[in-house]
Amino acid sequence: MRVRMSEFLVASEMPFTFAEDRYFEEFMQKYVQLAYQSVSRNTARSDILKLFHTLTEHLKIDFNNFDRVMCFTSDC
Repeated sequence: MRVRMSEFLVASEMPFTFAEDRYFEEFMQKYVQLAYQSVSRNTARSDILKLFHTLTEHLKIDFNNFDRVMCFTSDC
């Protein structure tokens, strides 16, 4: 559940404090999962960083399996 919440926070560009919102907690406990445990902003932050590092490692492995040279650019 915490992994999916991390994905949601990142994809929705929500602040880490969203997980601590009282109304969100009530919604989760009443309608989604009765045993829902609230998540602090620090826990949400660490979960998102873990997810980032995990996905980065998966990408490194995938890129090492390519037979060709690839170049990536970014326009920020």
